[in-house]
Amino acid sequence: MDDRSFESPPEEKTGTETDSTPRRAVPQKKARNRGRGLLIVVGAIALFSLSLGGTYLAAQILNHQNTPDGAQAPEQAVLSYLQALAAGHADTALIYSAMQPDDRTFTSDEFLAQLLAENPITKITVPPNQATDSPAVIEATYNIGDVEVEAEFTLHLQGNAWLLDYGFFPFDISEMTESGPAISMNGVDLGHTENIYLFPGIYTLTLADPMLALTYSEFVIEYPEMPLFFSQGYTMSEEGLDVIRTAVDEHLTYCLAQKDIQPDGCGFGFAGTSTGTIDTSTIAWTIAGTRPSFAAQKFTLDTTVLTVATAMIDIKFHFEAISTDKRHFYEADSSITGIRVDFCRTDQIVVTFGTFG
Repeated sequence: MDDRSFESPPEEKTGTETDSTPRRAVPQKKARNRGRGLLIVVGAIALFSLSLGGTYLAAQILNHQNTPDGAQAPEQAVLSYLQALAAGHADTALIYSAMQPDDRTFTSDEFLAQLLAENPITKITVPPNQATDSPAVIEATYNIGDVEVEAEFTLHLQGNAWLLDYGFFPFDISEMTESGPAISMNGVDLGHTENIYLFPGIYTLTLADPMLALTYSEFVIEYPEMPLFFSQGYTMSEEGLDVIRTAVDEHLTYCLAQKDIQPDGCGFGFAGTSTGTIDTSTIAWTIAGTRPSFAAQKFTLDTTVLTVATAMIDIKFHFEAISTDKRHFYEADSSITGIRVDFCRTDQIVVTFGTFG
């Protein structure tokens, strides 16, 4: 298992409050894992290493017309930000953010409207009189859909206006988009995107390959400064499991029908005899006991290739045949302990029985 985690974005260089260029949030680049093993998407993300030598980086907003009301307290800036989000006004919400996203795909009015339609932001409460000095850490509570959020926002006084350090969550998703199957988030194809920027909300990930599913298909961004922990990987989807279970049952039927002492790809067989010649037309393979049902059979996905699944199972087979001269009767038992399914081509699934473990 690849147990690496995302690191904090790098500290910004110290600027001044008179900087004219808006600062852009770019998640830290990481060494790439080119393997296709179990994918660890997120470790601990600490987003806000924005101080250097006790001096805050003065990140400016886009223009004077977009400057918040300088008379606002930090609590009011947080409330205005949350109210703008709840109303679906992405541009207004970003006015209160010192940092600006490099890409607006997931911080647009259109995408925000989609988030709110399914999981609105409600019950916003920002207690007054929490701070007067910069930096200010302001607490707020609200709901995202049914999720109750207790949030903290860090603000610095920029000129005469209080600004949130971040009004969005910078997210490096390169390990998902570079080494795994095609993936979309809330209906948007991520392609080979490396960095995304997310407002508070509930997000759903979907794989293009219907045979596969993600360990965690949904995650919540509660607030921009939150630490986010979850280990992401691939499993078989229910649709994929149905497909391979059917293929395994059909392969078992195929193996039992073979008039061969060593059925191909079936993992069981008869060692042969030194007396007489077997009449292959008399060969009969049967299951010792009840034929297994694969409806609830568990399969383990091989995360090094993502197109192979295996299962442990114990099936005993019984062999009977007669010699060509009708003078000898043969019988023997054989067994398998494992199943391997290769579904690289779903129109030609390859099932192999064998003795494993």
